[in-house]
Amino acid sequence: MTNPKYKKKLEDLLLVCQKNLPRVDESLIRRAFEFGFNAHRHNIRASGEPFFEHPYEVARIVAKEIPLDDVSVASALLHDVAEDTEYQIKDIREEFGIPWPISWTGHEDLRYLQEPRRHPGRELPQDAALHGQ
Repeated sequence: MTNPKYKKKLEDLLLVCQKNLPRVDESLIRRAFEFGFNAHRHNIRASGEPFFEHPYEVARIVAKEIPLDDVSVASALLHDVAEDTEYQIKDIREEFGIPWPISWTGHEDLRYLQEPRRHPGRELPQDAALHGQ
């Protein structure tokens, strides 16, 4: 990470993770941060701020307010990549070599995974079975 502003944000996120999570794979979080940052490098929000501010803030919430695990923080950093960039979920899976816990292609997927009985006729995504869904 060469951008000084985002280099500091990455270091701050890692500190929050180290303080709140049971274990932290710094390499995973660094790679997810850089992948997400680079994927969104040309995306700007309606407010004029870089789009990556949103996934970064979601990752901070996951690490600080609802501390789950390092994979969840990495997922938060990447959650809009397949939806808003040229990358697809298969690209993320190939890059990180792990089954991704949630197909973060929209909020409907999250609601479905949280409440599968309310969505008759839909099957759980393949990866959900790997994570106790």
